[in-house]
Amino acid sequence: MSNGGGMLKVERLRELRDSQALSQDELAQKSGLSRQTIARIEAGKPAIPKNVRKIAAALGVAPAALLRAKEGEG
Repeated sequence: MSNGGGMLKVERLRELRDSQALSQDELAQKSGLSRQTIARIEAGKPAIPKNVRKIAAALGVAPAALLRAKEGEG
C-alpha cells in the first residue's frame, strides 16, 4: 500500500511533536485524529496521505517536512 509517494519519517514526526511539547493526545486533538492513530504512525505503520496532511497542519509544517529527514541529515 502506498502512502502517497513517500514514507513518513517517524523520527521527524517525533522531533516536531517534541519541539512543540505536544503529547500524542494533544497532537491527536489538534489534528482531529485518534491517539491510537498517532501511536500507530509513530510505531512505523503506514500513514495515508490524508492523515499526513492533518498531522502536518497540526504541527504547522508542510506535509513534505514529514516525508524527509531533517535538513543536513543523510
